[in-house]
Amino acid sequence: MRDQLKRCKQPKNIRVGSCFYSCSAYSFDDGTSTVDLDEWVVRSIRRKRNSQTIFGIKSHLADFNTTKYVNLARKTGYTWNKGKWAKSIRDIDLKQVILGGFLPCGIYTTKLAAVNDEIKSTVSLIERAKQAVLETDDEDGLKEWQQDVKDSEKELKLLKGFKTRLKNKSKAVK
Repeated sequence: MRDQLKRCKQPKNIRVGSCFYSCSAYSFDDGTSTVDLDEWVVRSIRRKRNSQTIFGIKSHLADFNTTKYVNLARKTGYTWNKGKWAKSIRDIDLKQVILGGFLPCGIYTTKLAAVNDEIKSTVSLIERAKQAVLETDDEDGLKEWQQDVKDSEKELKLLKGFKTRLKNKSKAVK
């Protein structure tokens, strides 16, 4: 689903400490929904481990293997504690991309772009769920798809409100 959406190109002045954003909307079993805006921070920009040396001796491919990678970490309560990065960070909170390429799917340079991406994703999910409702013959499957449509529409409403608050906040700063 995210592969169909446009990916964001990395900025030219990317450096350690740069921030990027991703947005997600969730619905829970108790009927509540929420919108999360995650901050991704550049932790390092370097070559892959063991690409330059093998057992401490310069590799014969070291001069040709000059690809650098940007290492991103999601800044959450688990990864960022009391102004310091945690010693161990889960793989789900880490991403690595080639320097100068595109950012990972769903990660954008601005908060507004991340919210717009999630809105597009939710709209496409609603369309597919509505199509599945029309095609489903099974009664249990029909109830599930109808619940998915209902939850996704609630998430879409929350996302649009969140987008409006972001726009208003950016206008107030200017």
